[in-house]
Amino acid sequence: MFSKNENLNGIILMSFSMFGFAIGDTFLKLATKTVPIGEVMALMGIGSSLIFYAIILRTGGPLFNKSLFQFPMMLRNFGDALGTVGIFISLALVPLTTVAAIMQALPLLVIVAAVIFLNEKVGFRRWIAVTLGLIGMIFIVRPGSESFNIFTLFAVLGVVGMTIRDIGSRLAPKRIKTEFMAFYASLMCIPIGLVIMFIEGTVKSITLSECSFILILIFTGTFSYHTMTIAVRLGDISAIAPIRYTRLFFAMAFGAIFFNEVPDKYTLLGAGIIVISGLYAFIREAKLNTASLNIND
Repeated sequence: MFSKNENLNGIILMSFSMFGFAIGDTFLKLATKTVPIGEVMALMGIGSSLIFYAIILRTGGPLFNKSLFQFPMMLRNFGDALGTVGIFISLALVPLTTVAAIMQALPLLVIVAAVIFLNEKVGFRRWIAVTLGLIGMIFIVRPGSESFNIFTLFAVLGVVGMTIRDIGSRLAPKRIKTEFMAFYASLMCIPIGLVIMFIEGTVKSITLSECSFILILIFTGTFSYHTMTIAVRLGDISAIAPIRYTRLFFAMAFGAIFFNEVPDKYTLLGAGIIVISGLYAFIREAKLNTASLNIND
């Protein structure tokens, strides 16, 4: 258990992290309005890789490790690549709030994946939360309806990819530091971006404003990633993890300010169901952990 001050500091840092991610998502969407998606991804990969490489040089340690070629890290990198492609494309082509709402289903999908691949035990109450969360996602995507946007499926693909990434992270050896994982995740964006550029068949000379959008995306992304990592390690996960949902509300605000987006009632309803389901799953997990500690005492 962590102290109240540690939990409070963790909550503050997680809030800053989610604010930063929402800013990054906003500027990614702004950049891809005029710059090809693949080009933005490749440039982001180059910039982020250089930042994390500088961090690795400062902290020390070998850049290459045999563990990187073992199944857990390969699984993590595959999931990261899949998630990045899905989120990039969806942010470029789908309303910001819609993508942010679908991304809130990540903790619920991780529960399902943990049961399947990590043999974790989940009670029927959390299964109800997972089921409701998936129903909420259906409200947002609305397959088969007239308002269905096929590109929202890329957001779903992104969440599936991030779920695979999180499972790979849990299986990965503890000795592999976070900055190494972030470095290789960023590095993978470069070839993926180049492949998408080839498919798009377009390369653009970026303007100063477009360059500034991409630089903001790079720095907010790296800042938010590190801040989130520190926050999770600083306090109780049950206190800090629910703050992830603030990203949705930041996204709604930025979507309205920058893109005049007004989410419809079904998106709001679906987002509400996902958030409530996710919060219940966190609260239930916290109660179970507390009960387990009391038994052990």
